[in-house]
Amino acid sequence: FDNAELPFLTKMLMGFSDFLISSWYLIIGGIVGLVFGIRELLTHPEYKIKFDKMKLSVPIAGKLLRTIYSARAASTISSLYQNGVNMLVIIKETGGTIGNDYIDSLFDDVYIKVSTGEPLSTALEETGVFDPMLYSMLKVWEEAGDSGQILASTANFFNNEAEAATEQLVQLLEPLFLIIMGVVIGAMVMAIMQPMLSMYDSL
Repeated sequence: FDNAELPFLTKMLMGFSDFLISSWYLIIGGIVGLVFGIRELLTHPEYKIKFDKMKLSVPIAGKLLRTIYSARAASTISSLYQNGVNMLVIIKETGGTIGNDYIDSLFDDVYIKVSTGEPLSTALEETGVFDPMLYSMLKVWEEAGDSGQILASTANFFNNEAEAATEQLVQLLEPLFLIIMGVVIGAMVMAIMQPMLSMYDSL
């Protein structure tokens, strides 16, 4: 085929192929540099906090992550409380077990609010980062003055929910990869078929 007569998509595919053959090392170097660059960037607290905050806003996945974080918070609060740990110490320890630097940073305000007399359920609800069910269960626990049974039940509930959320996150990746592969393969097929169909039309 005369290169000047090839469809735009075909030219792009051929150009990309030539680039892979002649400059593959640049692509590998770029990928390695990007990975190390992101890892280095996330070592800075301010960027790590922004990244962790962004994760909570991701459609579907963000909601599932909130459930997982709620399970970790409920489990830590329940375990420490039943072992007689002071509430302010519980708050300090809980923030570090969540696995999200943005949420951990919010626990500084939670600590201050609870130390001045605000209920834990209200202080956590004002963060807006957990599953609403967690706030409700904590309010029930505070009003009932329970020794820890409600907290244990809440932790068990969210642990089950977290397992289901983790499975859903994995399941979300499968159709995503299939869509990406479908688009890539479809574009390649179109790039190959277009000049062939044009040739047949000219015969």
